[in-house]
Amino acid sequence: MWASWGNDRWTYTDVLPYFRKMETDGDIHDDFHGTDGPVPAVRRHNETWPPIPRGLVYTNRGPRPCLDIRCRTLNGPEPGGVGPIPMNNPGGVRMSTALTHLSPGRHRLNLTVRGGVVVRRIRFDGQRACGVEAESGGQVFNIDADRVVLSSGGIKSPHLLMLSGIGPAESLHRYGIDVLVDQPAVGQNLWNHPIASVGLRARDGVRCRPTLRARESPCVTPPPVRTRPTT
Repeated sequence: MWASWGNDRWTYTDVLPYFRKMETDGDIHDDFHGTDGPVPAVRRHNETWPPIPRGLVYTNRGPRPCLDIRCRTLNGPEPGGVGPIPMNNPGGVRMSTALTHLSPGRHRLNLTVRGGVVVRRIRFDGQRACGVEAESGGQVFNIDADRVVLSSGGIKSPHLLMLSGIGPAESLHRYGIDVLVDQPAVGQNLWNHPIASVGLRARDGVRCRPTLRARESPCVTPPPVRTRPTT
């Protein structure tokens, strides 16, 4: 999706190696899963699944299952169906970024972690980011960098870009911000990402296609999908 919008460095093929470097999958070893990364991935055995998904799997065993629902991995080319969710909590401990990345690297001389610091804007030398302007304890100061990684979430990331002069020119002018790049998409088109479950019971005589694959509708005539942006 990102590549289709113009960022040709974010194709599926380009970003897959980084996802593989990130994890060590204890169950699956193929071209789509990592084997020596800092974040472990584990799955519950189907004997411990809740009754409904476990029943679906059991009723579809054999050489001729009535539904094509078996899904070996949810992070692969064919993620649809019923299968275990990979989790990063072996032994009940969630393997956070702090545990898997920060703790092993605390001894590095080129690593500094500071709390109570708010980044006000990204600084640029021409078209290249060269650091940030930050504030702490009422003091404003600059931090220089060869590379700036912006990872502030779906709200604060575009907010920082706009404070730095990257965004819709009309909005930036309204707040007295000098325009570095007129990019109308920044700070716009935000969508929610809910998880919703829908249950149904078919009437007698209603037939569905024998598949639950994500890329195909299981219904003969799928209902229209309504979407709206978040507020």
